[in-house]
Amino acid sequence: MRDLEPHLKFEESYTPRDWQSRYNLARGAAFGLSHNLMQVGYLRPQNRHPRYRNLYFAGGSTHPGTGLPLVLISARLTTARILKEVGVPQPALESSFAAG
Repeated sequence: MRDLEPHLKFEESYTPRDWQSRYNLARGAAFGLSHNLMQVGYLRPQNRHPRYRNLYFAGGSTHPGTGLPLVLISARLTTARILKEVGVPQPALESSFAAG
């Protein structure tokens, strides 16, 4: 759109301080933990609390990592873990590579 600017009524910017105060994100980090050597892949925080065995986590700061696809995988892994621990049978995952 070439004439967008005249139609703007207001504009708002967010800073790390805004993310921290509005959403309680540590240091305003909108995408979770950093990706240094000790926080990648399996080294990220796991999806079950080590002390409180009925406390589970899902999201960008847990295993497997950040980004929407990985956050959804995190939720799926956490759900599967809870279902397994309470004894709910789980259906076999269908493979998109299955011969058909």
